[in-house]
Amino acid sequence: MRIAIAGGSGFVGHELTEYLSQHFDAEIISFSRNPTPTASSQKKHAKLSFVAVDLHNLRSLEKALSDVDIAIYLVHSMLPSARLNQGEFQDFDLSLADNFARAAKKCGIEQIIYLSGLIPEALQVSQHLKSRLEVENVLRSYIPTTTVIRAGLILGEKGSSFIILWRLINRLPVLLCPKWTSNFCQPVALIEVVEAIAFVTGKRDHFGKIYDIGSCDSVSYRGLLKMTADILGKKRVLISIPILSTRLSRMWLSLVTRAPRRLVYPLVESLKDSMLVRNEHRLAISGYQPRMTKDLMEEIAKKMLDLPVTEIVPHAFIKRHNPEKQSSVRSIQRLPLPSGRSAEWVASQYIVWIKSLFPAFLDVKSQNEYIYFHLRFIKHPALVLRLSADRSQKDRQLFYVEGGFLSKKGAHLGRLEMRETLGSTAIIAAIHDFYPALPWYVYRFTQALIHAYVMKRFAAYLREFDQ
Repeated sequence: MRIAIAGGSGFVGHELTEYLSQHFDAEIISFSRNPTPTASSQKKHAKLSFVAVDLHNLRSLEKALSDVDIAIYLVHSMLPSARLNQGEFQDFDLSLADNFARAAKKCGIEQIIYLSGLIPEALQVSQHLKSRLEVENVLRSYIPTTTVIRAGLILGEKGSSFIILWRLINRLPVLLCPKWTSNFCQPVALIEVVEAIAFVTGKRDHFGKIYDIGSCDSVSYRGLLKMTADILGKKRVLISIPILSTRLSRMWLSLVTRAPRRLVYPLVESLKDSMLVRNEHRLAISGYQPRMTKDLMEEIAKKMLDLPVTEIVPHAFIKRHNPEKQSSVRSIQRLPLPSGRSAEWVASQYIVWIKSLFPAFLDVKSQNEYIYFHLRFIKHPALVLRLSADRSQKDRQLFYVEGGFLSKKGAHLGRLEMRETLGSTAIIAAIHDFYPALPWYVYRFTQALIHAYVMKRFAAYLREFDQ
């Protein structure tokens, strides 16, 4: 059996990789953008391998998932994968999940296991949790045997959730607690998440099921702050203020804890509702009883006290230098797909429509599989796109950036992709690995802004077809 872990170098992925390598008689493959296996891991686990995979690249995924039986999906796109990430995090999540599920279906994956979030019973949930639900639905639409495990706060000594609590208590003698801190949650230990994923891996009785995991008790977020202060032996004053919004909270939280904004912002938005385990959906493992939140917190705090200060940095906080990321652009937008239409139709409409948007400045010509974008009165094309006929279908159109004076020469081939998703109700329009020829800050405030404007107008144009 071969098990692939997408997001294998992350907080959960690293622990899961080690656990499966020790407890499963299977070949374990850890996927990440920049895999960095330790010498000890390679030496201890002969059947463990680390593979660099671009999850935004369908061809890369198809190659990596070839001959894989089970795929574990631990990916959330809250941290940047290019110098400029243009678009909403939920659209990045949707694009990644659709890409992964398409590749999994083509490669005959038997089961996907997805680590999702606990979903509150409220009618209106945060965009962060809506995105988790969307990913669940996309994965299940391609692979019906997908198993979903939903968890809330995952606690571990190198996890962002506990570090944020730890830093708040250590840095602030007085904490202002907005209204949302009275909401309740049921945290879960990292090892319990790992064991839950391992428990359902490859077991047909769990194919296509959705499970909740969490502590046996519930605690408010304010209670978590007080619990952390008590465990760390810090006297802290907690003051309730009903006027502080989640928008102000996330800015304040990022500033105090120095956590990346792209990580903190969607997480804080998800705290507007209580996230509790549905007991009828709780994953039951023979011989296992969920623990109390306080016991989990004390266990983690004890490990934290034994760590050098330099090691108390969660994986998600680390800024990693990636030479391939310098001056690269990734832009992902969600567009409406008019009923009865296809990605192929949208791509053809885009070519005609964009010319009409800027008739005084832009000329677009098609010749065989090539599309030339010319600025008026300039001889050389601004951009040249080539349709990849062998990688395009009616529901997915792929174009490569072959040249033009707006594209940097000698760089990787950029890609423009238009792909149907969400049961052919939406289009993901994405630019990947584009390297602009313009100086970066000139590009950032000219060409990039123009592209964002164009896609917004194109979305409005597509909506008109269903009115």
